[in-house]
Amino acid sequence: MKPQRVLLSGLAIAALLTGCVERTLLLRSDPPGATVVVNGNEVGVAPAKIHFETYGTFEVVMSAPRHRRLRALVPVKPPWFEQIPFDLFYETLWPGTVLDEHPVTLKLEPLPEAEAAGAGLDERELQLQQRVLEGAPATPQPPPEGK
Repeated sequence: MKPQRVLLSGLAIAALLTGCVERTLLLRSDPPGATVVVNGNEVGVAPAKIHFETYGTFEVVMSAPRHRRLRALVPVKPPWFEQIPFDLFYETLWPGTVLDEHPVTLKLEPLPEAEAAGAGLDERELQLQQRVLEGAPATPQPPPEGK
């Protein structure tokens, strides 16, 4: 066999046996279903899975109806197999995919009942809300004169 063929065969085998580490941040909320923003980018609704390349601190903002908006700094530290010299083996030589998942659950604080019921609502909206809760039809009332 020619040396070029041996070298080419070796490179082809090495390319097939490359390792991979799949890093994910799994964000859950309590209560479930909060809107999730990570580092200024809206990523969806909790539970949300975010793929990332580098470890560090992520700014997470969660919001849900009738709950206070939560802003948290979430540190994500590399596991032992991502430390030198092990990372070389798992990133390049390991024949499969290594999953590195970091689950985080953030608890949103509920708003006080009075604050939740009237947050940003004027008197007419509060009256309409009360009528709907009592089962009355939600017919719009004309605005008071002078307003």
